[in-house]
Amino acid sequence: LTFSASATPTATPTAVCNGNCNTQFCGTFENLPSPGTFISDNFTINGSGSTSIVFDPAFTSNVLLVQPNGGLWLGLGDKMPEFANIGDTVVTARVGYARGVLLARISGGLQPSGFPAFGYVFQVIPGATDELRLFRLDNGTATLLFHGNPPAMNLNDYRMRFDLIGNNLNGYIDGVLLAQTTDTTYASGTFGIMAFNTLTKYDDILVNAALTCASPTFTTSPTATPTD
Repeated sequence: LTFSASATPTATPTAVCNGNCNTQFCGTFENLPSPGTFISDNFTINGSGSTSIVFDPAFTSNVLLVQPNGGLWLGLGDKMPEFANIGDTVVTARVGYARGVLLARISGGLQPSGFPAFGYVFQVIPGATDELRLFRLDNGTATLLFHGNPPAMNLNDYRMRFDLIGNNLNGYIDGVLLAQTTDTTYASGTFGIMAFNTLTKYDDILVNAALTCASPTFTTSPTATPTD
């Protein structure tokens, strides 16, 4: 009876939330000992309204509810300095209810409009004509960069993605590129989410500032194989 060693490839993931690969933020809101602390430790709340983390039957998971009184947006730059000045950025989120809003390359405080002072906005209002939009914010004033009609979508459960790569701004709904433009005004800033005039729920908020992840690496572990 002899033994021979064979190499068994074992996947070692290199991309994890709040870990490697510059996946700089991952908000899933599960298994939190203190949800209120999670919000206050991670987000700066700007505007009037309320936030809470609750179980949502449609998502079958905890979600972040943002209930605005006008405009209410949550940003990370003031609470986490490493997020205050990122350039190329991909922001994704699972969203529900009437209006989804993702913010990127933002800076400055709350303005009378309810928006941040500077940066870019990707907004969709499901089912509303001409309400798939990209904006630029200049001292709180919104300049429309792109507009179109939203696709047919489930307003209670959809995915948004906002890419800012160099001067290119791209907005996706449920994985489909639907909004795109170019703009050279702002090269960096923080990111956030927003509710405006109506309750919005968010989950699986993910930001990858570097945009590139190494492929999974493989290690070999000898396995003894008996032979006669």
